[in-house]
Amino acid sequence: MAIHNFRELLEKNEGAEFVIHVQSEEELEELVTALEALGYEYALPFLGTIREMAEGFREDDGADGCWRISRERGVAYNDSVEHWRFFSNNIVEMRDGSIAYNDGDYDERSAAVEKEKLRYAFFEDEDKDNARKLFGFENAADTDIQKWLDEKFPVK
Repeated sequence: MAIHNFRELLEKNEGAEFVIHVQSEEELEELVTALEALGYEYALPFLGTIREMAEGFREDDGADGCWRISRERGVAYNDSVEHWRFFSNNIVEMRDGSIAYNDGDYDERSAAVEKEKLRYAFFEDEDKDNARKLFGFENAADTDIQKWLDEKFPVK
């Protein structure tokens, strides 16, 4: 039986840990509303509510981003799918009106978006050293990192 919305996903998977990748304003609003209704909190609640954090992330990253759901009803955020893949293979997103697993099978649009997120994380972000370390690039030349990005997310 297919799951067609984030609230249903959260209710049916209570106590499980997974990552939800939202790709539009509508999906982000649906997820935030469901998280609020079900009593989830941002992992560091003193930073703000889930809605406040979502607004801040939206200003920085747009609506496309990933939300890690913990069994303790805590929520964490990073804009990159591949960032979360280091911590969980349970990454889901909305595809054609149903929840589906993201197994790294990007369409052209989502590959371009993910590539740009990682390019920014590796080369421009003030926290780029940590991003490089997470991906094993702490001693890599910029050209090697760019080559990896081009191979992982080829332009079609």
